Amino acid sequence: MKNRHVWWNGWLLAVLLFSGVGIPRNGLSATRIVQSLTALAIDGPGWFELVDRRSGEHFFSRYGDFVLDESARLVTWEGFGVQGIAASGSVGDIVIDTTGMPATSNPVAQVISFNIETDGRIIVRLSDGTQFARAQMLLQDFSHLENLIRLEPHLYAAVPEAGVVGSPRPPGTGGLGLLRTNVLEIEELRWSILPDFRRGDPLATGALTHTSFGLDLGIRGEGFFLLRDPITSELFATRAGFFLRDGDGYVISYTGLRVQGWVDSSFTKLGDMRIDETGMPTSSDPNAVMFSYGIARDGEVTVNLSDGSEFVRGRILLHAFHSPERLVASGLGLFSGVAQAGPFSTDLLSASRAGRITRGALDLINATRELLALRRKLPFFLQGPLRRTGNPTDLALTSQGFFVVRDPANGNFYATRRGGFHFDESGYFVTSRGWRVQGFIDPSLSVRGDIRLDAQGIPSTSDPDAVMVGFSFDTDGKLNIDLSDGTQFTHAQVLLQNFAQSYSLISAGGGYWTNFAEARPLATLSAAGTSNLGRIQSEALEIPSRPTRLALPPRRGVRLLLIGEPGSGCTIQAKTGSKGWKTIGSVTLSGGEAEFVDQRPRKHATSEYRVLVDPLYAEKSP
Repeated sequence: MKNRHVWWNGWLLAVLLFSGVGIPRNGLSATRIVQSLTALAIDGPGWFELVDRRSGEHFFSRYGDFVLDESARLVTWEGFGVQGIAASGSVGDIVIDTTGMPATSNPVAQVISFNIETDGRIIVRLSDGTQFARAQMLLQDFSHLENLIRLEPHLYAAVPEAGVVGSPRPPGTGGLGLLRTNVLEIEELRWSILPDFRRGDPLATGALTHTSFGLDLGIRGEGFFLLRDPITSELFATRAGFFLRDGDGYVISYTGLRVQGWVDSSFTKLGDMRIDETGMPTSSDPNAVMFSYGIARDGEVTVNLSDGSEFVRGRILLHAFHSPERLVASGLGLFSGVAQAGPFSTDLLSASRAGRITRGALDLINATRELLALRRKLPFFLQGPLRRTGNPTDLALTSQGFFVVRDPANGNFYATRRGGFHFDESGYFVTSRGWRVQGFIDPSLSVRGDIRLDAQGIPSTSDPDAVMVGFSFDTDGKLNIDLSDGTQFTHAQVLLQNFAQSYSLISAGGGYWTNFAEARPLATLSAAGTSNLGRIQSEALEIPSRPTRLALPPRRGVRLLLIGEPGSGCTIQAKTGSKGWKTIGSVTLSGGEAEFVDQRPRKHATSEYRVLVDPLYAEKSP
C-alpha cells in the first residue's frame, strides 16, 4: 500500500432544500496529499477515462489513485486502464515501458524512473541516461454532469444525457484543467431527497449498505432480480439481493428460489443461474474445480479454476417492467404478479440508464424484518484476521475449510475453524473440550482417525535411543517430528473438510458446528491446499469474523441520501420557519453513502437542511 500523509482543515458545508439533487463538480474541491508518483488530481474541468479490459466498458473518474500493474500499465486499484495517447499516436491504455524510446538509446536500456507533467505527458528516464515522452494522458468533459451515473465512490458511467463534449483531449487544452501530482481529490458531498417510502413499493431505492458477503447483491439504479420457484415455476421479482449458493451451484434466495440469468458464456440461454465448473474451457484440466468466482457490475459471472484458468459462466440479469405498480408484495422482499406487470426487459444492464449490480452490498429499504431474521439464523464463515501466538499447537485456517473433531464420549463429529488445540495426557491432539482432531494418523498418510502423538513411525535409520525434541505443523497440516539425533519424519497430518452448503450447519456452541448431512460435505477429509481448501498457519489463531449486523432503515419521515468521501462523518441540521439551525442527527458515509431519515413531527410545510461534513482528509475547500 502507498504511504499516505494527509492534512485537513475543518468542516465543509452543504445546504439541502426540499427539492433538487446534488451533482458532481467539474473542478478541484477538497484534496488530500499523498506520497505517490501516480497520485493525480485535475485542477479544473475534466475527467479521467478508464477502461475495463475484461468487459470493454468505459468509466470516468476525477480520483487519480493509480498504480502500475505487472504489465507496467497505469491502472486503478480495480485494474481499469487509464486512457491516453502513445507517442505513436494510438489511443488506449497507458503503458510505462521502453516502447518508442529514441533510436540513439541503448537497445537494452531499462526504465529507471518516470514523472507525470501537468499537461499529462509521461516522461520516462532510461538506465543509459536518456529520456523521452512515452505517452500523454487524456481527459473527457461533459456538459450535463448531473446525468453521470455513480456506480461506486469516485467511479461514474456516462450516458447520452451526460452530454459528452468532443473527444478526449490532453490536460490544459480545450478548457480542461491541468494535473496536480501527489494529490488526490476528495469526493464532494452530494445529496438527494428520496421519495416517501410506502410499504410494498416495488420501486423503493435507498443507500447501499456494504457487507462482507459476496452474494449480497445491491442494485444501483433501475431493475429487479427475477427468481423462480423450482417446484411450481412461479416467478417473483425483488430488489432485495440476499442470496446464497446451494450445493448444486444454483444462486438462490434464503427460501430456495433460483436467480434468473443467462446460463451460458454466449448469453443465449435463459434459466436458473448456477456458479460452478459447467462450461469450462476444453483447454482446462478436466479435474479442475472452482477455486473462486466474481460477479461484475453488469452481472457477468466469471469462474476461476484450480488449474489457474478462468471462464465466463453466465450473467445475472436485471429486469424492468412496463407496469411495476401491478407487482404485489408477498413477503421477504419479494413481489408476485410478474406476468400482470407486463413484458419485462432482460437487457436492462446494457440500457443507457441501466441499473448496475454491486457485489457485497444490500439496499436495506427493500428488506423486511422476516428476511433479516432469516439471515441471523444463517452462519456466514468469513476469513478473519490471524493473531500470532507462538504456540506450536495453535492452528489457523486461511481461506476455506474446517477442522473436524470427534467427541470420544459419544462419537459425534463437529466442524470448527477454531484451532486452539493441544496434546492431552494420552497424546491425543484435542480441543479445549477434549474432542480429538481428525486426520491421517499414520506416517504413510493413509489411515484416518484421531491424531495421536506416539512412537509410531520412527525411521529405522534413526538412533534407537533417539527421543523427540520438537515438532511442527506444515501449511498442509503435516505433523513433523524432530528427533535428538537430528532426523525428522512425518508422523501424521491434520485434514480439513469443506461443505457445499455451509450455511446449513447448525451451531453446537463455542464455535463448533454440526448437521453435516444437510450441509453436504464435499468429498472426504482432504489435505489443506487441495480440493479448494485453504492452508494451515501454525502458531496462530484466527480471530472470528462476523458479518455486518444489519438493521432496517426507518420507514417514515423525510429521507436524505448522502453520498461523498467514504468514511466521512456527517452532522445533519434542520431549520423550520424562523427558528435557528438544530442538530437532528449524524451518520458516517460507510462505503461512501448513507441514508438519514428525519422522523420529527412536521409542524410546517417546508424546512431547510444542511449537512456539516467532516472529511477524513482535506487540504483546502475553495
